[in-house]
Amino acid sequence: MEPSLKPLNILCWLCVCLFSAYEMMSRVSLGVFQTAIMNDLHIHSAQFALLSSTAYALTTGLLQIPVGIFFGRFSFRSILLITTAIGIVGNVALMMATDFQSMLIFRVFSASGAAFGYLSSILSVLILFPRKNHGIFIGLTNFITCISASFIAGPLAQFFAYCQIAWHNIFLIFAIMNAVIFLCALHFPNFKASRKSEKSNGNTSNHNNTTLIRDILIASTCIMFLVEYLSENHGHLLLMSKNINEVTAAYILSLMWMGYAFCGPVAGYLIDKNYDFYKLLLFFSLGFFISLLALIYNQGAVQYNTIWVALFGIFSGGQGMVYPMASKLVRSQYRAVLLGAIGAFYHISVALFSPLLSYWIDGFSLTPSLFDYQHALIPLLPVAAIPFFIAFFNQKKQIKRLFMHAFFRLKLIQPSTESS
Repeated sequence: MEPSLKPLNILCWLCVCLFSAYEMMSRVSLGVFQTAIMNDLHIHSAQFALLSSTAYALTTGLLQIPVGIFFGRFSFRSILLITTAIGIVGNVALMMATDFQSMLIFRVFSASGAAFGYLSSILSVLILFPRKNHGIFIGLTNFITCISASFIAGPLAQFFAYCQIAWHNIFLIFAIMNAVIFLCALHFPNFKASRKSEKSNGNTSNHNNTTLIRDILIASTCIMFLVEYLSENHGHLLLMSKNINEVTAAYILSLMWMGYAFCGPVAGYLIDKNYDFYKLLLFFSLGFFISLLALIYNQGAVQYNTIWVALFGIFSGGQGMVYPMASKLVRSQYRAVLLGAIGAFYHISVALFSPLLSYWIDGFSLTPSLFDYQHALIPLLPVAAIPFFIAFFNQKKQIKRLFMHAFFRLKLIQPSTESS
């Protein structure tokens, strides 16, 4: 029996979305306070990338596939109770940490609990709501998750700066969020992430599923690596190198996640309506590449940088179609593992390449100017182009097949036949 839009299901989904929002806020929080953290801990940008991106992303990335397996075997209530307890302990410890080594250890510990956040929200949609609504609700999940990143990068950062609150206190907020989710999870019904009676959707266009899964993994990894790197590491400092003050830069950067959030439900809705994945990818990836290029190399006023950051977020929001598309390609008992693999790919890419890129930038200058950034960030451009070329070459093959089919129908090309 297919699930329905019952109030209890919606409340459970909202609670899991709060956990996903915590995971996103925890992920980007250090990037918002980068200058203060580097000064207080006396570390350089490569060490900060290790703390902000690598430690968190490598932990969550390596855990994504095991997380998918856990969700297939245990109830949501059990998993949320354990992971939020880890979150409470880990964030209290982070709040009291005073040196780089202890922060790194507790960052990894808290990330092991937060690793369940986003995947749990996606799986809750697949379990609690009808198939026809999966895309739009996954998009709304992205919206809630990313608005939380915008909130911490904008209003909350300004509030901390205005009231001169130490950055350590952000972890107290995270501990309280985990405590609230823990109390809500106590009242959850017992449900799991797999229904063996449910079959995969056969309407996946004419694309080979294996090829489509491969392309989803590659395109998703490229897009999310760039979004997360710029939001967690040098996006803030890139804007400040253009003579934009720290608070304004934080607000502008929050528009990246806001654009991502608003575009996610649209992309999910289009997948619900069976729009071709590769055509959508071609559109979103082209805008993604152009907006990144303009963001790095424009030297205009605050308004122009604001526009390009917002557009970069909007076009990266096409990522919202990845999870509903992937969920259509496999049976329900394998969905959690596939969705975990998608998360694992981009988390591990962030973990591996963020410190390398930060070391590269440090090679230009320990306090890079705009000129330094415009040269140091060149490696981001080929990465941004990969999703476009994946979609472009797929569409090129489709166009060639259509032309060949049309020629045969018009008898402009006669197939060779042997007389009987």
